[in-house]
Order: sequence, then C-alpha cells, then structure tokens
Amino acid sequence: MSKVVGKGEIPLYAYLHNILKHHFELFSEEIITEYNKSNKSIFKNI
Repeated sequence: MSKVVGKGEIPLYAYLHNILKHHFELFSEEIITEYNKSNKSIFKNI
C-alpha cells in the first residue's frame, strides 16, 4: 500500500520523484562539478 500526500491526490513516491527531479534539474551542473573534483573519471579522454 502506498502512502498518499496532498489531500490524497498524489502518492508519496511520485511526490518524492518530482522533488528529486526538480532538484537535479536545478543543480546538476554543480553536482557534477563537485563530484568531479573528488573522483577520477572511469573513462579515458579520447
């Protein structure tokens, strides 16, 4: 059984998906930049 939020209009998983999708759309460049600062690429530059 899924939990529902917003007066029963949207399942919790869909609500969380929308929040995460929006977050990554806004901050993807910063996330990638910070990740690349502390992690080596697994791909060789071609």
